[in-house]
Amino acid sequence: MKPTLLLYDEVISTNLVLAQKIADEAACDEWSVACAEYQTRGRGQASNCWESERAKNLLFSILLKPENVLASEQFIISQIVALSLKDVLESFLQRKVCIKWPNDIYVDDKKIAGILIENTLLGSRINNSIVGIGLNVNQTVFKSDAPNPVSMKQLANKDFDKQLILDAVLQRLTFYYENLTMQKRKTIATQYKKSLYRNSGFFPFETNGNERFFAKIHDVLPSGELVLIREKDNVPMTFSFKEVRFCI
Repeated sequence: MKPTLLLYDEVISTNLVLAQKIADEAACDEWSVACAEYQTRGRGQASNCWESERAKNLLFSILLKPENVLASEQFIISQIVALSLKDVLESFLQRKVCIKWPNDIYVDDKKIAGILIENTLLGSRINNSIVGIGLNVNQTVFKSDAPNPVSMKQLANKDFDKQLILDAVLQRLTFYYENLTMQKRKTIATQYKKSLYRNSGFFPFETNGNERFFAKIHDVLPSGELVLIREKDNVPMTFSFKEVRFCI
């Protein structure tokens, strides 16, 4: 299906734009894409804010209606979005790009893109999935207290065509989305695990209770939970999102 672009100069957030359209119009088309030059209250995961200089970056949200994805399987949506961004960025930057669990996009130890997915459920299935993406494209100065942002321009020392990148992301996401058969999902999960940031070796982690330990990534469950193996005693530990963080 060809995406329908909804272009805005300034919004509160592109996720909120699509949520409001669903509430107002009920039959908002799948692959509606809200894209803004600026967000007054752009959001990351949980209560985090997303900094973006006006007209410098890509700020957009996509409406999906994955009828063949159960609520218990919803992490697959996060996986294909992250992989789509990774693939596109690697093609434009010609360098390795990683996914920091669960869905931040990293180059080396710096964050270049973030994803915020908001699902509404109908019984055991996903009714609507609003996929919000913030991608640092041409911004070179970051003023927030975010510890490690980076942009495509900073990495490549040149400006990029935002529309070209947006088209590439939508095209790649369409490819993954249209191949969500059970067999393909296994392949997607494998690709996701291979693409994880710090997926080999022991690294420092910290729980939300401020316990610090060294561990290696062992697995990511279909639910999205991260399984770590603690170095000191080889004990596996399972964490939901926000229960553990990388020490960078």
